[in-house]
Amino acid sequence: MLLQIPMVCSLSLINSILQSSLTKSVPSSQTGTMLGLNMAVHSTIRTVAPTIGGAMMANLGYPSIGYLGMGCNMVVLLLLKMLDLQ
Repeated sequence: MLLQIPMVCSLSLINSILQSSLTKSVPSSQTGTMLGLNMAVHSTIRTVAPTIGGAMMANLGYPSIGYLGMGCNMVVLLLLKMLDLQ
């Protein structure tokens, strides 16, 4: 229970920062579209993620979730490095 309080606070901050960054990255005429797409993707991920996580845990075991997170972070890091070089 005590670990949930910092997690909720950090997720709230991340969501606010993400929405602010997204609205500043598009023209003001497309702000509503960007926020709508953001919420659509967010809702889809929240719907699909438990199913994928459950299938991973049942078939591959608990460590597979950490390996997936590590792989995703490595891909993001490589993409950011490639964008920085250009």
